[in-house]
Amino acid sequence: MAGHSDSDPVVQQIIVADEVETHENAVFRAATVSAGAYKVQRLYGSLPGDWDPWVKGRFTKVVRHTSAKKLHKLVQVHAGFTYGLDTPTAVAFAPMRVSALPKDISRLRVSGFDLPRTGQWPMVGDCRSPEVFINANVDMTTGKTCAQVAHGLVGWCIRQSDETLESIDRPEPWLEDVMNFPDIAAKASIVITDAGFTEITPGTATVAVL
Repeated sequence: MAGHSDSDPVVQQIIVADEVETHENAVFRAATVSAGAYKVQRLYGSLPGDWDPWVKGRFTKVVRHTSAKKLHKLVQVHAGFTYGLDTPTAVAFAPMRVSALPKDISRLRVSGFDLPRTGQWPMVGDCRSPEVFINANVDMTTGKTCAQVAHGLVGWCIRQSDETLESIDRPEPWLEDVMNFPDIAAKASIVITDAGFTEITPGTATVAVL
């Protein structure tokens, strides 16, 4: 059907505030809001969008960044799943066709999102959340890493029962960068391989979920 091809794909938009300051904070929050948006729609139907073709497809994501002030204004206009209530620092919207993307979102920056790395990942509040390992042998910007980890976490959520998702307040990843990625991937339940549209070679394994 016209408008339902790769020329007009279904994409989830994730926006992270520049003020999160570190690579680790950005990746953690981007993945959390992406998976959180999927959870609230699946369980409660509270974030309508083009979910069915997105889940059955590549669940493509675009990670954008802007100031916390602009992000706060956006979430007053467009419904999404946020990290932080009074002062949100990340938001994920329901998947939508690129042709339907609001201009105030499409104008936000995609390129150049690369924050300082500290090596310290945020702590997770729920022991039932999955371990997500990032391939440290692959050079990825913060924005790229956000998308790859979000792929892994959403993939994990898709495989869980409604009861499991209901029991977890907010899906969050236990994150770790690893050099022995092939060993981890060999026993992982999910391995994300990139399509190669940006930054890295097609078929590169980026993230593994246990």
